[in-house]
Amino acid sequence: MLNTTCQYEEPFYILPLNWISSFLSIPVYGIAFIVLLMKCPKHFDEYRKYIVIHIISGLLSDFHIRVIWKVSVFLPWPSLCSNGFAVEYALIMFYIFVILLFFTGATVLNLFLQRMSAITKHVENVNFQKFIYFLRYLFYASSGVAIILVVSIYPEFRNQKETKTIIEQKFGTLPGYMWCDNCFFMQFESRLFSLFFILGYFIIICVVTAALLAAFETLRALNSNSLSLSPKTTAIQ
Repeated sequence: MLNTTCQYEEPFYILPLNWISSFLSIPVYGIAFIVLLMKCPKHFDEYRKYIVIHIISGLLSDFHIRVIWKVSVFLPWPSLCSNGFAVEYALIMFYIFVILLFFTGATVLNLFLQRMSAITKHVENVNFQKFIYFLRYLFYASSGVAIILVVSIYPEFRNQKETKTIIEQKFGTLPGYMWCDNCFFMQFESRLFSLFFILGYFIIICVVTAALLAAFETLRALNSNSLSLSPKTTAIQ
């Protein structure tokens, strides 16, 4: 256990953010379960599987952030501080969070692509669909590079005494708990970390773009005259 000097009070905005997050996430999970149990026909077993995996990934991420890692961001410092069960392994919890983030992105992407694949099986738009699948491969490749980058900067994260000294000189005296291992700073001065940060946003753009294009292609196929679906099947899409 860390000593008392490493303990801190969570910022006042953390609790409202948790409530807002719960308010938004609970209906999403509820709708997902309704679709899973009541709206998803038996012959959509593969789609059902992707929904289950996505729900699990979301629940794991929420539990990790709110309970295990229990991270807080203290502005204006670019710092992440942990106050959860695994407080002594705050940096490891950050790496687990990164992996869970990529996993959740993959489940979202595959959910949209599987649905598109099932609907557009007989309505071909080859070049457009190839581009969407290219974005998926780009997501996986970029995620692999990002993981390599974030692993390579572990020593910089682990030994931050010099970094914290520089930040203290820049922003003024740091609170005592920020000198503990449960708090670490985002090192934007590091080229590797900056590259990882930029690549992370690029990955998000890939996921969002591919998901939106897959949804568009699915809707286009559903409205196509060459596609013949029963009214019940069309209604659940």
